[in-house]
Formats: sequence, C-alpha cells, structure tokens
Amino acid sequence: MEQGILSSDEASAIPMIKLISEQVVGSPSRPNEKIFFSSPADPIDSDLSTLYHQKTLESMLSDTGFDPEPINEGMAVIYSELADNNFTGLGVSFGAGMTNICLSYYAVPVMKFSIARGGDYIDKQAAQATGTPVDKITSIKEEDFSIDFTTDVGGVEGALSIYYENLLDYVIENISAEVDEEDIEEDLDVPVVVTGGTSSPDGFEDLFEQHLKDVDIPFSISDVQSVDDPLYSVGRGALVAARSEEESAQGTTASANEE
Repeated sequence: MEQGILSSDEASAIPMIKLISEQVVGSPSRPNEKIFFSSPADPIDSDLSTLYHQKTLESMLSDTGFDPEPINEGMAVIYSELADNNFTGLGVSFGAGMTNICLSYYAVPVMKFSIARGGDYIDKQAAQATGTPVDKITSIKEEDFSIDFTTDVGGVEGALSIYYENLLDYVIENISAEVDEEDIEEDLDVPVVVTGGTSSPDGFEDLFEQHLKDVDIPFSISDVQSVDDPLYSVGRGALVAARSEEESAQGTTASANEE
C-alpha cells in the first residue's frame, strides 16, 4: 500500500493484498453473502484516483464468493461509533496515507472527501526536519508517543508534535472549505469522531478539538470523541453497514411474501 491505496511500484502488491483479504474474510456462509469494504474517497488536494484500488478489491472479494460493496472510510466511522446519535455526525479517519472525512445526517452522507496526508506525511516531515531515518521516526511515534509542545525541543518527539499540529490544521482548514452551507440543516449540532492509527497518541483528541474551535464552519460541534480501538473502527463500521443492509433486504422480502 502507498498513499492509502494499492502501490503501483510493488509488483507483489495485488497478490499480497489478495492473500491477506482471503485470510481475513474467509468464505461466505451462503452464496453472495453481502460484505462491505472501506475505500477512500478521491483526495481533493491531489490528482490521485482511488477507482483502480476500489475496483481491484471488489473483484478480489467477488472471487471469494461474496457480494462486495464499497463504503466510504469516513462513513464507516460513523456507522461504527455514532449509532446512538442516529448516525449523524462528522467522522474523520486518520490513516497512514490519507485522511478521510464524512459528514452524515441520519446515515445519509452530505459531504465526503479525503486528503492526501496522514501518518506517513508526519513521519517524512519529522525525518527531514531532524535528520532521522523515517523508520526510526515511525518506531518512536508508535511507542507511547504523546503530543507535547513543552519537552524535547529540537528532538524527534518535538518535531512529531509540530507536524501533528500541522496535519490537524490542514485537515480542519479543508473541512471548513469543503462544507456547503446549503447542504447543512439549520442549527445542526453534531459530534465529531476521530479514529485511525494516526489518531492514537495521547493529546490528539484535545488538540483536534482545540483547533476545531478556531475555524468557521456552518454547524456546531457538540463534542469530539476518540475510540478505544482506533485501528478497528472502520472495520466495525463496514460490518454494521453490511448487517444493516441484509436486515433491510430481509424485511423487504418478508413484506413482499406477506402481500
């Protein structure tokens, strides 16, 4: 994977992802069992296209006997975490290659897009600033790193904190720029859920909430929430979406039989 999608530079990318997906999903319990898989939206700040990535994964899952359907990664976060809020809110998934954003109103996405920056961007920028190898930066970031602007000035953790803040500002600025006021219900008050591996460090949620207050957006934020297992939030959301669609289809079939 590169920049959040299948790498075009790795000859083994497709065989490896195919093997991984087969091991993860197993076999369907019945013919054409529904399966949802997350897919990033096309980034608004890059000419990168996610279509080939999405269609390739869809073909792989079809070959295993499932009936696959893509779900936007940000929308999957909303399915996973905002059931108690009628699937209304802003889901932000901070991945390694991309950040995916979706604003949903009663399970209907009114805004969805991605940004071609994530954890890899932070690692590369911090490595360049400190002269430290990228793999060492990544290791430090993933080992109990906390966002802190008062310690390690000039060091790796200080650089990581700076570029975390830089990423958050960039994401929030793009959210503000992309929101279409005509699509937003008046007096809408929504929760925000942040998830994904890049959102794991202590202090991330508070920093995001702090910077979100400084931007002009046409709806109010009730609170900013993090999740206990940010690496699995998108997967849970895809499962919720698949089960919801199956239940809806079964209900439709039962009504038709009764008639």
